[in-house]
Amino acid sequence: MILLTPEVRNAIANKEIVVLSDRYPPKSFGGAEVSLHNALGAADESFRSSVLVVFFDPEFTAPHLYSLAGITILGLPDAAAWPFNSLSHHRHSYRLKNPIYKKVLKYAIPAKDLLKPKYLAARAGAFFLELSAKPSGGVQHDFLVDESDFRAVCLKAVLQATKCRKLVADNTRSIMLGAIAGRHISEKVAIVRDNRFNCARHNQTMMVGENFCGACSFSCAPVDCKRPGFREKIHRMHLELVQRTRSQALASYNDVIVTSHFLARNIRRVLGTNANIHRVPNPAGDFEEIMDYCRGVAEAPRNDILVVGMLNEAKGQLQFVKQAAKWLAANPHVRITFAGRGDRIKRSIEEFTKKNNLQKSIKFANYVGRRDLFTLMKTSKFVLIPVRWKEPFGRVPLEAGLARKAVVSFAVGGICETIIDGKTGVLVEPGNYRSLIEACEALLGDGGLRQELGANAFKHIVENYLHDNTGVPFLNVISGKSTGKQGRMMQSDSDACRPGQAA
Repeated sequence: MILLTPEVRNAIANKEIVVLSDRYPPKSFGGAEVSLHNALGAADESFRSSVLVVFFDPEFTAPHLYSLAGITILGLPDAAAWPFNSLSHHRHSYRLKNPIYKKVLKYAIPAKDLLKPKYLAARAGAFFLELSAKPSGGVQHDFLVDESDFRAVCLKAVLQATKCRKLVADNTRSIMLGAIAGRHISEKVAIVRDNRFNCARHNQTMMVGENFCGACSFSCAPVDCKRPGFREKIHRMHLELVQRTRSQALASYNDVIVTSHFLARNIRRVLGTNANIHRVPNPAGDFEEIMDYCRGVAEAPRNDILVVGMLNEAKGQLQFVKQAAKWLAANPHVRITFAGRGDRIKRSIEEFTKKNNLQKSIKFANYVGRRDLFTLMKTSKFVLIPVRWKEPFGRVPLEAGLARKAVVSFAVGGICETIIDGKTGVLVEPGNYRSLIEACEALLGDGGLRQELGANAFKHIVENYLHDNTGVPFLNVISGKSTGKQGRMMQSDSDACRPGQAA
């Protein structure tokens, strides 16, 4: 157990709102944590002084207390990976240096856990899969995390040391943890930014192969286990339990904030028609800062197309390169720049381009900072999103819009809400690569159209995704100022997602 020092206890004693996040600046890598900090940092001093942000990090060996924009932040050591999650990551790693512990004694922890009666058959199945050939993405075990979890013990101690009257949990892992450790907190707000409450699969793509899922039948189980059989049945049982456990955890929250109407519709299927769901989109970012990044940067003469995002299967970069190979070979003046990390997919793209003599058509910018990202956007002709999965929100179109750049994308998930087809960008039928390439050709060949779409995108983002339409309603929900009527109005978006009806 991590002991809270007198200094920490004194600093958090009067905090009334505890915000639980997976990460927090400066130790963050994605837009979710930046969006959270931007919203909290824009609140008045009275609100900020009442907030305590808590997150867990495997690099910490002791509580780390600091302040950012007037907000008190407490970083705590993370738990070891399941089934050793009753220990901290640091303590378990230290013990593994002892050969006796590494080879023998460490198994006492999961052996003790195996004796728990709840989900006995599924618990035994989890250990069986862990010790044998694991399904793709690993063993699903959300339903096995309980009050003995190291993070749950730490969070409970933190909550007891404060005057917490409201717990805010940002993203799935935090929502699950808050439901366990914060049972005694009467007011809880969950922030849902992904598909994990509708898709229990490890990659939450809501896809099996190239097909989008409707009502979940756990048809991914035999795919993840490579072949049907006993292991597949255990994995399917785990997926069902994970989905049920997540739904029960989410239902324990009074209010749920979602970032898109796409997510609002999906979460309503989980929680029912009476759930208090608030659609509050992610902010586009600090307007003045971004304008400074863009100032003086002009479009380059070369036909560069920018693709932003982590390199993985769901984002679709490798699939796009394969589908566009003939087009790129016939148009050597076109170059695709990928801005994002992901060594495995990067290697696959490099191998494919080398085999097909397309090295000059592909450039990797890897992970770039904010200023460099907007420089890439401004110098490119437009931004391409070849995403395959149902993106829960779609932050890239916001940033592209502020850079006055059009976006070409498949019409999937929340992307349909941040791009207006034919006005701020181009949406094409999901999986129709011919149409995607034709849209790219049209924009490359028409500078006037690019300029018009980019100007419309800038206006759209400024009018809908700056602080007044993102941070203010977010803070209203957390502070309890958002009425039920406002919540219902924010949920009532059209189901339309043109073209393709993919959402």
